[in-house]
Amino acid sequence: MLFTTLALGLIAGFLEVDGAATCPSPIEVGERLAILLPVGVAPGSPSSIDHARINVFDGSLVIDLEASSGLRSVRRLAANAPCGELADAA
Repeated sequence: MLFTTLALGLIAGFLEVDGAATCPSPIEVGERLAILLPVGVAPGSPSSIDHARINVFDGSLVIDLEASSGLRSVRRLAANAPCGELADAA
């Protein structure tokens, strides 16, 4: 099983994106998340996302976002679109 990790250094934080998904890859999703994340948010704050895991399960793309504060958000998307579109939607 391929497991890819991308660590993105942000101005005042750190985001780690990993997972076994290949379409889209953790790298593709991480690049999009880096653009969307607020700049200057301290790691561990409620609005900080410190870890994202991207996997495919039962035909769905599963995006699991977790902050070091313990807050978590899981999103499932039907994995029936081109990889770039899935990365954008994630």
